[in-house]
Amino acid sequence: MREQLIKAVNRFSEKDFWEVVGDGHTIWSPEYLIGCGFPEDWIKGMVFREESGDGKYGLMNNRGEPVDYIDGVYAGSFTRSLAEELGADISEAQKYIGRGKVAGVMADAIAKLPEIEFSEDQSNYGEGA
Repeated sequence: MREQLIKAVNRFSEKDFWEVVGDGHTIWSPEYLIGCGFPEDWIKGMVFREESGDGKYGLMNNRGEPVDYIDGVYAGSFTRSLAEELGADISEAQKYIGRGKVAGVMADAIAKLPEIEFSEDQSNYGEGA
């Protein structure tokens, strides 16, 4: 599993890595993350249903239309699971409360792993999604 995850991370350019792994707010489509090269079974194990709320708590689909719910992978959970599977030291993240800051600190720990070598080719980002 670890080798598959490293291969998927290494498909990202550095910019794209931060957009996906350093994001603590998005609910990602499972198909999108699988298209990025992450193992299907691993991703499907993180899928949850988020119910829409009223006003600013309402959810929209990719076309900007209101929806009752979204089945997806919460970015913060994805980043934490990825960091744990790769053995990244995420202890620094325990000092923070904000979702974005916590995800950013965990992503930084992943990026510092010696096996991580970002791609120069942005065409690998989300391929097949």
